[in-house]
Amino acid sequence: MRNIKFISAGAGSGKTYTLIDQLYRAVSGVNPENSKIKADEVLLTTFTNKAADEIKIKAGERFLAMKDIQSANDLQNAYIGTVHSVATQMIKKFWHFLGMPRMINVIAEEDVNFFFRRAVSSIPTTIELEELNRLNYRFDRRTESNYYDPDKWQDDLFKVIELARTNKISDFNLSKSKSVEIAKELLGTIEYRGIDHSAIYTVIDEIIRIGASLPDHRNGGRKKDIKELNSINRNNIKYSDLIKLRSI
Repeated sequence: MRNIKFISAGAGSGKTYTLIDQLYRAVSGVNPENSKIKADEVLLTTFTNKAADEIKIKAGERFLAMKDIQSANDLQNAYIGTVHSVATQMIKKFWHFLGMPRMINVIAEEDVNFFFRRAVSSIPTTIELEELNRLNYRFDRRTESNYYDPDKWQDDLFKVIELARTNKISDFNLSKSKSVEIAKELLGTIEYRGIDHSAIYTVIDEIIRIGASLPDHRNGGRKKDIKELNSINRNNIKYSDLIKLRSI
């Protein structure tokens, strides 16, 4: 491809302004080394709709200031927007060549999450769903508001699918084997053998007893952690509780 210019810049350094200037120069023919193009032939993508709107408005104002009414009008038909919006415009225009429906819209992000959760909720069986919820609780999965969410595993699944689509991964065999290796490394085994609760209760009681006998001097943080062991739900010990015991 010809006439490609790469511009690398950080946040707030004037990338949008530079794009507007380059757009104006390309359409107005200011740069003699490049042939003049029509405004409605421009294809320009941005990361946000706000930036796309800003480019359209300010570039249009610049054309109007130079009395170039035709270019200001043609700019309204240019492919300027986010990658999704530009792709949608092109699909709507060439849908008959692509073999796609004429009416197509980009699903809003909040709607994507809704439809995804609705789709995956019907995949696990009742027994599998109970197991997922049990693991979710064992690993103490919480929301940003710090409350337990039994459906948190769906967020993890959504991220995996999103990354797979981004990186065009369709074969998950390697990913699965690597996940098993990591699970073995972290947990020692992937087979569920249960937890010896009576042994853990003994350890907790012993730690609390030792903690009570420690001098306050230079043991404030440790004694605070030990005191928090009293709040552990002994009827349903989580993996995070085991990690806490190990750190103490």
